[in-house]
Amino acid sequence: MIALSIAKDNTQPTQSVSPLRRFCKRVFVSGITLTALALILLAAYITFWPFELKTPERTTNVLADDGQLLTSIYVENRRPVPLADVSPNFLDAVIAVEDSRFYKHRGIDFIRLGKAILVNIQTRSKAQGASTLTQQLARNLYLTLEKKYTRKIQEAVLALQIEQHLGKDEILELYVNQIYYGHGLYGIQNAAQFYYGKDADDLTLAQATMLAGVIRVPEVYSPINDFAASRKRQRVVLNRLVAVGKLSQEEADVVFEREQEVRP
Repeated sequence: MIALSIAKDNTQPTQSVSPLRRFCKRVFVSGITLTALALILLAAYITFWPFELKTPERTTNVLADDGQLLTSIYVENRRPVPLADVSPNFLDAVIAVEDSRFYKHRGIDFIRLGKAILVNIQTRSKAQGASTLTQQLARNLYLTLEKKYTRKIQEAVLALQIEQHLGKDEILELYVNQIYYGHGLYGIQNAAQFYYGKDADDLTLAQATMLAGVIRVPEVYSPINDFAASRKRQRVVLNRLVAVGKLSQEEADVVFEREQEVRP
Protein backbone atom coordinates (compact mmCIF):
# COMPACT_ATOMS: atom_id res chain seq x y z
CA MET A 1 0.00 0.00 0.00
CA ILE A 2 1.33 3.33 -0.94
CA ALA A 3 0.84 5.99 1.72
CA LEU A 4 -0.03 9.30 0.32
CA SER A 5 0.80 12.34 2.42
CA ILE A 6 -1.31 15.34 1.81
CA ALA A 7 0.23 18.62 2.88
CA LYS A 8 -2.19 20.74 4.81
CA ASP A 9 -2.35 24.32 3.72
CA ASN A 10 -2.15 26.42 6.90
CA THR A 11 -2.25 29.76 5.15
CA GLN A 12 -5.25 31.89 6.05
CA PRO A 13 -7.26 33.51 3.33
CA THR A 14 -6.58 37.21 3.01
CA GLN A 15 -9.32 39.22 4.64
CA SER A 16 -10.43 42.17 2.63
CA VAL A 17 -10.87 45.48 4.43
CA SER A 18 -14.47 46.56 4.43
CA PRO A 19 -15.39 49.83 2.68
CA LEU A 20 -16.69 51.24 5.97
CA ARG A 21 -13.40 50.57 7.70
CA ARG A 22 -11.44 52.18 4.87
CA PHE A 23 -13.75 55.20 5.03
CA CYS A 24 -13.32 55.57 8.81
CA LYS A 25 -9.55 55.34 8.44
CA ARG A 26 -9.54 58.05 5.80
CA VAL A 27 -11.73 60.29 7.95
CA PHE A 28 -9.41 59.77 10.93
CA VAL A 29 -6.26 60.54 8.94
CA SER A 30 -7.91 63.56 7.34
CA GLY A 31 -9.02 64.81 10.75
CA ILE A 32 -5.51 64.51 12.17
CA THR A 33 -4.07 66.28 9.13
CA LEU A 34 -6.58 69.12 9.27
CA THR A 35 -6.06 69.52 13.02
CA ALA A 36 -2.29 69.72 12.58
CA LEU A 37 -2.72 72.25 9.76
CA ALA A 38 -5.10 74.33 11.88
CA LEU A 39 -2.62 74.36 14.76
CA ILE A 40 0.19 75.43 12.43
CA LEU A 41 -1.94 78.25 11.01
CA LEU A 42 -3.00 79.30 14.52
CA ALA A 43 0.62 79.39 15.67
CA ALA A 44 1.56 81.48 12.64
CA TYR A 45 -1.35 83.84 13.27
CA ILE A 46 -0.48 84.29 16.93
CA THR A 47 3.20 84.83 16.13
CA PHE A 48 3.04 87.14 13.13
CA TRP A 49 -0.35 88.89 13.17
CA PRO A 50 -0.09 92.48 14.48
CA PHE A 51 -1.23 92.70 18.09
CA GLU A 52 -2.16 95.95 19.81
CA LEU A 53 -2.28 95.77 23.57
CA LYS A 54 -5.13 97.69 25.15
CA THR A 55 -4.89 99.09 28.65
CA PRO A 56 -7.72 99.82 31.10
CA GLU A 57 -9.43 103.19 30.71
CA ARG A 58 -8.77 105.67 33.49
CA THR A 59 -10.96 108.08 35.39
CA THR A 60 -10.07 111.74 34.82
CA ASN A 61 -10.39 113.98 37.88
CA VAL A 62 -11.07 117.70 37.42
CA LEU A 63 -9.53 119.73 40.25
CA ALA A 64 -9.99 123.32 41.40
CA ASP A 65 -7.02 125.68 41.79
CA ASP A 66 -6.78 124.73 45.46
CA GLY A 67 -6.65 121.02 44.62
CA GLN A 68 -10.21 120.18 45.59
CA LEU A 69 -12.02 117.65 43.41
CA LEU A 70 -14.67 119.28 41.24
CA THR A 71 -15.82 116.30 39.19
CA SER A 72 -14.70 113.04 37.64
CA ILE A 73 -15.04 112.15 33.97
CA TYR A 74 -15.03 108.52 32.87
CA VAL A 75 -16.53 105.84 30.69
CA GLU A 76 -15.55 103.22 33.26
CA ASN A 77 -14.85 104.43 36.80
CA ARG A 78 -11.32 103.13 37.33
CA ARG A 79 -8.06 104.15 39.03
CA PRO A 80 -5.36 101.64 38.04
CA VAL A 81 -2.64 100.86 40.58
CA PRO A 82 0.64 98.92 40.25
CA LEU A 83 0.61 95.29 41.30
CA ALA A 84 2.92 96.19 44.19
CA ASP A 85 0.10 98.38 45.57
CA VAL A 86 -2.39 95.51 45.73
CA SER A 87 -2.69 93.35 48.84
CA PRO A 88 -1.06 89.91 48.40
CA ASN A 89 -4.11 88.59 50.24
CA PHE A 90 -6.29 89.68 47.35
CA LEU A 91 -3.95 88.39 44.65
CA ASP A 92 -3.74 84.97 46.30
CA ALA A 93 -7.52 84.84 46.67
CA VAL A 94 -8.22 85.80 43.04
CA ILE A 95 -5.77 83.27 41.64
CA ALA A 96 -7.04 80.51 43.93
CA VAL A 97 -10.71 80.92 43.03
CA GLU A 98 -10.48 82.03 39.39
CA ASP A 99 -7.40 80.33 37.95
CA SER A 100 -5.26 78.27 40.34
CA ARG A 101 -2.93 77.17 37.52
CA PHE A 102 -2.35 80.75 36.33
CA TYR A 103 1.44 80.55 36.58
CA LYS A 104 1.56 77.13 34.88
CA HIS A 105 -0.39 77.62 31.64
CA ARG A 106 0.22 79.85 28.62
CA GLY A 107 -3.21 81.43 28.33
CA ILE A 108 -5.40 78.35 28.01
CA ASP A 109 -5.53 75.71 30.74
CA PHE A 110 -6.10 72.52 28.76
CA ILE A 111 -6.16 70.36 31.90
CA ARG A 112 -8.91 72.43 33.47
CA LEU A 113 -10.70 72.64 30.13
CA GLY A 114 -10.75 68.86 29.79
CA LYS A 115 -12.13 68.41 33.29
CA ALA A 116 -14.82 71.04 32.68
CA ILE A 117 -15.90 69.33 29.45
CA LEU A 118 -16.23 65.97 31.22
CA VAL A 119 -18.27 67.49 34.06
CA ASN A 120 -20.53 69.34 31.64
CA ILE A 121 -21.09 66.16 29.60
CA GLN A 122 -21.90 64.17 32.73
CA THR A 123 -24.29 66.81 34.06
CA ARG A 124 -25.62 67.74 30.60
CA SER A 125 -25.15 71.38 31.43
CA LYS A 126 -22.60 74.18 31.33
CA ALA A 127 -22.08 74.03 35.07
CA GLN A 128 -18.32 74.48 34.88
CA GLY A 129 -16.35 77.06 32.98
CA ALA A 130 -12.65 76.92 32.24
CA SER A 131 -11.72 80.49 31.34
CA THR A 132 -8.31 81.48 32.65
CA LEU A 133 -7.51 84.92 34.03
CA THR A 134 -5.90 85.72 30.68
CA GLN A 135 -9.03 84.70 28.79
CA GLN A 136 -11.17 86.81 31.11
CA LEU A 137 -8.82 89.75 30.55
CA ALA A 138 -9.01 89.27 26.77
CA ARG A 139 -12.80 89.20 26.93
CA ASN A 140 -13.01 92.36 29.02
CA LEU A 141 -10.43 94.32 27.02
CA TYR A 142 -11.37 93.37 23.46
CA LEU A 143 -14.72 91.57 23.24
CA THR A 144 -18.35 91.77 24.24
CA LEU A 145 -20.02 89.49 26.78
CA GLU A 146 -22.13 87.89 24.04
CA LYS A 147 -22.13 84.12 24.50
CA LYS A 148 -21.17 82.64 21.14
CA TYR A 149 -18.69 79.97 20.11
CA THR A 150 -17.00 82.44 17.78
CA ARG A 151 -16.36 84.73 20.74
CA LYS A 152 -14.82 81.87 22.70
CA ILE A 153 -12.45 81.18 19.81
CA GLN A 154 -11.51 84.87 19.61
CA GLU A 155 -11.02 84.91 23.37
CA ALA A 156 -8.67 81.92 23.23
CA VAL A 157 -6.58 83.39 20.40
CA LEU A 158 -6.32 86.76 22.15
CA ALA A 159 -5.32 85.05 25.39
CA LEU A 160 -2.48 83.26 23.62
CA GLN A 161 -1.35 86.55 22.07
CA ILE A 162 -1.47 88.36 25.41
CA GLU A 163 0.63 85.63 27.01
CA GLN A 164 3.15 85.94 24.19
CA HIS A 165 3.60 89.68 24.72
CA LEU A 166 3.30 90.05 28.50
CA GLY A 167 4.68 88.41 31.61
CA LYS A 168 2.41 86.81 34.18
CA ASP A 169 2.63 89.66 36.69
CA GLU A 170 1.85 92.18 33.95
CA ILE A 171 -1.23 90.17 33.01
CA LEU A 172 -2.31 89.93 36.64
CA GLU A 173 -1.89 93.68 37.12
CA LEU A 174 -4.03 94.40 34.07
CA TYR A 175 -6.63 91.91 35.27
CA VAL A 176 -7.18 93.30 38.77
CA ASN A 177 -7.38 96.83 37.35
CA GLN A 178 -9.74 95.91 34.50
CA ILE A 179 -12.33 93.65 36.12
CA TYR A 180 -15.77 94.93 37.20
CA TYR A 181 -16.63 94.81 40.91
CA GLY A 182 -20.23 96.02 40.86
CA HIS A 183 -21.86 99.40 41.56
CA GLY A 184 -20.17 101.01 38.55
CA LEU A 185 -16.71 100.20 39.90
CA TYR A 186 -13.78 98.97 37.82
CA GLY A 187 -10.43 97.99 39.29
CA ILE A 188 -9.46 96.82 42.74
CA GLN A 189 -8.48 100.29 44.01
CA ASN A 190 -11.95 101.72 43.47
CA ALA A 191 -13.53 98.55 44.84
CA ALA A 192 -11.45 98.67 48.04
CA GLN A 193 -12.28 102.34 48.52
CA PHE A 194 -15.99 101.84 47.89
CA TYR A 195 -16.59 98.72 49.97
CA TYR A 196 -14.11 99.28 52.81
CA GLY A 197 -12.86 102.87 52.62
CA LYS A 198 -9.23 101.86 52.22
CA ASP A 199 -6.55 101.40 49.57
CA ALA A 200 -6.08 98.11 47.75
CA ASP A 201 -2.82 97.34 49.55
CA ASP A 202 -4.49 97.60 52.97
CA LEU A 203 -7.12 94.89 52.48
CA THR A 204 -7.22 92.27 55.21
CA LEU A 205 -7.55 88.60 54.32
CA ALA A 206 -11.24 88.65 55.25
CA GLN A 207 -11.88 91.69 53.05
CA ALA A 208 -9.73 90.35 50.22
CA THR A 209 -11.58 87.04 50.08
CA MET A 210 -14.91 88.85 50.08
CA LEU A 211 -13.90 91.05 47.13
CA ALA A 212 -12.37 88.13 45.23
CA GLY A 213 -15.75 86.43 45.48
CA VAL A 214 -17.54 89.44 44.02
CA ILE A 215 -15.80 89.08 40.64
CA ARG A 216 -17.77 86.04 39.44
CA VAL A 217 -21.16 87.82 39.40
CA PRO A 218 -20.92 91.29 41.00
CA GLU A 219 -24.67 91.94 41.00
CA VAL A 220 -25.25 88.72 42.95
CA TYR A 221 -22.20 88.61 45.23
CA SER A 222 -21.88 92.27 46.19
CA PRO A 223 -21.96 92.38 50.02
CA ILE A 224 -24.08 95.51 49.74
CA ASN A 225 -26.69 93.87 47.52
CA ASP A 226 -26.81 90.52 49.33
CA PHE A 227 -24.51 90.03 52.30
CA ALA A 228 -25.58 86.41 52.85
CA ALA A 229 -24.79 85.47 49.23
CA SER A 230 -21.43 87.23 49.41
CA ARG A 231 -20.60 85.30 52.59
CA LYS A 232 -21.35 81.99 50.87
CA ARG A 233 -19.12 83.00 48.00
CA GLN A 234 -16.39 84.05 50.44
CA ARG A 235 -16.53 80.54 51.90
CA VAL A 236 -15.88 79.16 48.41
CA VAL A 237 -12.85 81.45 48.05
CA LEU A 238 -11.48 80.38 51.43
CA ASN A 239 -11.97 76.72 50.55
CA ARG A 240 -9.98 77.26 47.36
CA LEU A 241 -7.17 78.89 49.36
CA VAL A 242 -7.12 75.78 51.54
CA ALA A 243 -7.14 73.52 48.47
CA VAL A 244 -4.10 75.23 46.92
CA GLY A 245 -2.19 75.24 50.20
CA LYS A 246 -2.30 78.95 51.00
CA LEU A 247 -4.30 78.44 54.20
CA SER A 248 -5.01 75.65 56.63
CA GLN A 249 -8.63 74.74 57.27
CA GLU A 250 -8.34 76.19 60.78
CA GLU A 251 -7.01 79.51 59.44
CA ALA A 252 -9.79 79.67 56.87
CA ASP A 253 -12.42 79.06 59.55
CA VAL A 254 -10.99 81.84 61.72
CA VAL A 255 -11.08 84.29 58.80
CA PHE A 256 -14.65 83.34 57.95
CA GLU A 257 -15.82 83.95 61.51
CA ARG A 258 -14.45 87.49 61.59
CA GLU A 259 -17.11 90.16 61.46
CA GLN A 260 -16.98 92.43 58.45
CA GLU A 261 -18.50 95.79 57.86
CA VAL A 262 -18.91 97.26 54.41
CA ARG A 263 -19.69 100.86 53.71
CA PRO A 264 -23.42 101.53 53.21
